[in-house]
Amino acid sequence: NEYEEWKQRKEAACEGVGIIPNLVKDDYCSIINLHSLFLDWKEKYPDDYKSCYAEMTLVNMISVLVELELCEKWNDDAIDSALGSGGCQSAIELSSCSWFRDLRNAASDFQLEVTQRCITTPLIAFLSLDELMDEDRNSDTHQYGIYDPLSVTQTEWICSSFSSLLQYLATSTKDEHKPTAEKIATSLLSFLKQWVDKMTVPIIKTDNVAFASGRFANNKDNLSGYGGETSDAIAFAIYTQAKELCTLTSNIIGHWYPMLIETIHSSNQGNIASLVQFVLMEIISLRLLPITQTLKVVGRSEDQIFADLPKQLIGEVLNVVTDAGLLIKDEFMMYAAPLRASSQAMGLVISQ
Repeated sequence: NEYEEWKQRKEAACEGVGIIPNLVKDDYCSIINLHSLFLDWKEKYPDDYKSCYAEMTLVNMISVLVELELCEKWNDDAIDSALGSGGCQSAIELSSCSWFRDLRNAASDFQLEVTQRCITTPLIAFLSLDELMDEDRNSDTHQYGIYDPLSVTQTEWICSSFSSLLQYLATSTKDEHKPTAEKIATSLLSFLKQWVDKMTVPIIKTDNVAFASGRFANNKDNLSGYGGETSDAIAFAIYTQAKELCTLTSNIIGHWYPMLIETIHSSNQGNIASLVQFVLMEIISLRLLPITQTLKVVGRSEDQIFADLPKQLIGEVLNVVTDAGLLIKDEFMMYAAPLRASSQAMGLVISQ
């Protein structure tokens, strides 16, 4: 499967990168030594240094050393976490890497270029594989990454990784963290739009369906029970999909949004604002609220647990949106109005 294939490719890459120290002299296995060698070259032969693209070569060589250390730190448990197939492992803190300190001390001019190549681009590839491809390629089809927006484990891992990246850029570069955060939000928004567009939103004629005696039944046929496949389809339409939309909202507003704004300290920054607006309007207002209304109508029965599900689901979403402070932000008040009205109609307490 996809996970095993990626794992094998990672192991092959680590094996290939791992033999590098045995093939080169020690002087070329240290970023500080490399920088010293190239700096000496630049000072003695400036014209030759410029004409043979030495600086580009230096960046390439430094990038190999960075990737070598990342391969050593990024073990199989980290891959399990990234794909959501294992317990969540903390993302690599960039400041704990030796190359981070070496670049800061010896070659600060190359920090941004190396970080973009070795950290930013591979992480954004979880959302958009186009990041790894030639921008001039002749293709009209956007290729998206393997991120599962319904996976809490994946979301926590990748947000932790991006948070470390943005904090690193904020302390090591001049405002580069802001366009990077914007780029992350742009890729995530594009990913979400295509993901949500592929969702099926079945509509049930609620006059014909009721939940009675622990099963879905035909309201116009003396509550005779629906068959297995029909019952499963109804359950997906009015419950499973509602739960998925709740989880999706929680992951985006509860994890991605705080991670993006904690670095740039602005919620109306370009596509970060567009991302929030998309969740409030397209996911909550246009999809989740109609489904929970259907669930409320179908669940009018003696089964109190089922009847209370709409309130429970909307309550979960309301808590996430409230905790993010979106109900009181002027730029989002209009977009959050349907959620506020629905919550009030269900008797939920709104604290903002």
